[in-house]
Amino acid sequence: MRQLAAQAEELAAPRGIGRVGAGRRHSAALDAVRAEVGYHTAWARWSASADEIAALIDRIVRHPARSIDDMLVKYEALRWSLLDDGAVFDTAVRRQVIAFRRDLVAWAGSR
Repeated sequence: MRQLAAQAEELAAPRGIGRVGAGRRHSAALDAVRAEVGYHTAWARWSASADEIAALIDRIVRHPARSIDDMLVKYEALRWSLLDDGAVFDTAVRRQVIAFRRDLVAWAGSR
């Protein structure tokens, strides 16, 4: 996505097309250039994949944990949702989530 956005901006600059309002909104002309490089198609595919992952995580989290291994699977799903998908930006919370994994793994290994 970033590469396609950068490619579109490289094509747009010589044409006098740019961002509007401190980079928060894009002009219709920039949207047209993004369509030209395939940004919107890639975005739709990425969005559909993200929806599928979110649905899978929801199913994993709703499934009752019957063992420590089940808890580890749930943790990994939540970790992805929180950390890898960028929901948590606070570094302290990030460290806490990672520390919780260490506790779960240690607990699983002690049984």
